[in-house]
Amino acid sequence: MSEKLSNLPALPSAITTGDNLYVIRGGVSYKADNNDLPSGGSGGQVDSVVGGTDITVDATDPINPIVNFTGTTGGQVDTVTGGTDITVTGTATDPIINFSGSTGTGTVTSVAVSGSDGIEIDSGSPITTSGTIALGLNQATTKTFLDYTEEEIDGTAIYDASLSALEVVDLSTHTDAYYILTVNTDISVTNPPAIDTSFVRTWTIKSSGTETLTLPVAWTVIGSYLATGVENYLTIRFSNYTTAGAKVVCYITQA
Repeated sequence: MSEKLSNLPALPSAITTGDNLYVIRGGVSYKADNNDLPSGGSGGQVDSVVGGTDITVDATDPINPIVNFTGTTGGQVDTVTGGTDITVTGTATDPIINFSGSTGTGTVTSVAVSGSDGIEIDSGSPITTSGTIALGLNQATTKTFLDYTEEEIDGTAIYDASLSALEVVDLSTHTDAYYILTVNTDISVTNPPAIDTSFVRTWTIKSSGTETLTLPVAWTVIGSYLATGVENYLTIRFSNYTTAGAKVVCYITQA
């Protein structure tokens, strides 16, 4: 029969399960039962480890159980539900989200166009289904917007088939003239432009034979008159400057 052991001095090494322990008291050797000694090495033994949620325990070695985590890291999405124009395929852990609606399409119910700075809407606005909007241009408004000015080039055309030797041409009577020379002709003019104004006159002159044409010496003449019966086209710019005075440039060409 064993006795309880207490107040013994420290042993040189730890007592483990299966060791035999003998105690000598009064010259008598006593063998201690295992039940009289604490089990395990230092500090005792855990009888069992129970795994909680997502925890498993490998207790093959009850003294050194292996604890494993079997859940997912970072949480888990159980389901994904698609809203308007959204479909969900795949699995709960690997969902595939797709857009099933239309992209950038639609119907314009009405389009209206307005104009400015001389642009006018002739017809077709607004369009509610399909059609064409016709635009126009207001000439007067556009000229005002562009600060545009022009000189009047429409005017009177005259014809004279027999100029005299000393012909005086009244510039106020025409803008375009057709002359035929029957004698050698020296031309001068009246009614030139007023100060700070200018205008252009166009003449067509030809000789019936070999009659010559003489223009005022103060004019700047570019080109030559051909007295061969061909038509000579004269474009004459009359200007009257405040400081420089009257200037006339005449361009002569043939077809």
